[in-house]
Amino acid sequence: MMELTSNQVNLASFVSRLGAYLIDTIVLSLIVSVLATFNVFSVSNQTAYMTVTLATGAIYFSVLHSSKWQATIGKRLFGLKVSTLDGEKVHFIRAFSRYFIMIFLSSLFYIGYLMIFFTKRKQALHDLIGKTIVISAK
Repeated sequence: MMELTSNQVNLASFVSRLGAYLIDTIVLSLIVSVLATFNVFSVSNQTAYMTVTLATGAIYFSVLHSSKWQATIGKRLFGLKVSTLDGEKVHFIRAFSRYFIMIFLSSLFYIGYLMIFFTKRKQALHDLIGKTIVISAK
């Protein structure tokens, strides 16, 4: 298939992606807090807390990015979608690997996110490696 160009789609801005990510962080914090309330893990155990937080994030981002929405709650509120470079829906495995690339590479000094300003399709490092783009569906 042919890759989408910025002339064919409205690419998501850094600001809208940041806003969506902040909302998703709040949603994930609430989910992890609820899990802690129901004693799914011991909050005093730092390893358990980090493991549950990482697993919850992986499930949240992977399931929602590969769903018919193609977006997390935050992205949905901002009218954004994650797609492959040819405009197709992202499959679960790609969404799952994209999440871990985001966590471990893009978050490193936030350099991976700053790439949005310098790439032709406003892609962060995890988008480039995962061969995805974030588009504005509005």
